[in-house]
Amino acid sequence: MVIRMMAIRKRMGNNYNKKSFCRHNEVIRVMVAMIFILLTVVLVSGTTSAASKKGAKRYKLSSSSKVLEPDDICKLTLKGKGIKAKKIKWSVGNKKILKITGKGKTVQLKAKNNGTTTVTARYKGYKYRCTVKVVDDSEEINTENAKLNSDNVVVHHIEDYAVSYLGKPESYNYSFKFEVTGTNADIRKWEIQGDKSAKNCFYISDTGLLNMRFGYGITKNCETCKVVAYLSDGTTLTADVTGYDDVTEYVRGKVKDFINSNITGDMSEYDKMDAVAKYISTEYDYQLYQADWFKMFVVGGGDCMASRIAMMYMCREIGLKACACTDLDDHGQTVVKADGKIYMVVTGFTGKKPRYYQITEMSEEGFKKKCESARLDPAYFAD
Repeated sequence: MVIRMMAIRKRMGNNYNKKSFCRHNEVIRVMVAMIFILLTVVLVSGTTSAASKKGAKRYKLSSSSKVLEPDDICKLTLKGKGIKAKKIKWSVGNKKILKITGKGKTVQLKAKNNGTTTVTARYKGYKYRCTVKVVDDSEEINTENAKLNSDNVVVHHIEDYAVSYLGKPESYNYSFKFEVTGTNADIRKWEIQGDKSAKNCFYISDTGLLNMRFGYGITKNCETCKVVAYLSDGTTLTADVTGYDDVTEYVRGKVKDFINSNITGDMSEYDKMDAVAKYISTEYDYQLYQADWFKMFVVGGGDCMASRIAMMYMCREIGLKACACTDLDDHGQTVVKADGKIYMVVTGFTGKKPRYYQITEMSEEGFKKKCESARLDPAYFAD
């Protein structure tokens, strides 16, 4: 310490004294404090930015864009759980184009004059915007040559986990951007038409971007729907859409290959059942808490739930009646009917392939009890 003090004194020359040395230390302490505060601000700013992005996703407007005619009235809602309506502040960029009335979660928009403006909802420090275009219908609209950029589209879907196993072919469309050409009319709305399954499976944005949300079951070859574009003069344009799930198609291929390689017309139903059980047990590892049988076929492993459901569907594919037991304690159990008899097939034992499996003929009483406990319909197994 003495040596350090002498060095400092030497550097400071003859002007050194106790008071100046204290001031020097004070300056250093202030500089250190400022650096610490600056670092804290940077770290907090980064954390807040990440939190802001996460928080902003909790809420959204009912529409991100609208096309209206003068005097048209519509509603706009800020959606999300736990919103405190009184704290939402609404504003419009150009009041000559659009008028906002009301307050809370939902406001009313009234179109006034031609132009484009933005409606903004401010809530908890976040901004949510909707672009509104007002077009006067007195403008002559020509839709004689209006058309979509495609009237027959094929799109694909693949779960993220499967990409590293199955790939994502460049020739496939995993989304499709619809566009309207040949007209000066505006697009009022895009819509998915079809049954409930199709409407759940497909999604189209306000800008015409089509995606599949998820795939479909093994019993379906594909999913279909219609996309409809509603134009400002009442014209509608439609396109047919076919969607394929890459994972489902892969599993269907695996089941087909199994049947072609292992099932013949001269086999008894028992032998067919045994072949399925053997395939599941010898080709796939046990993977704890992996209950998806599609995923089991892709990644090479699954738990007893995945095994029993795979057993059920594969037996059904070769013409056998089979039901996977649904209770969590029914580890790997699948009830199968073969050659007029009822069997309990147990697959999915722990461990690496090849794994043990078991087939046991069920008594009438045992079958009845299992139907009650596993919520199976005995009528399904009747001749």
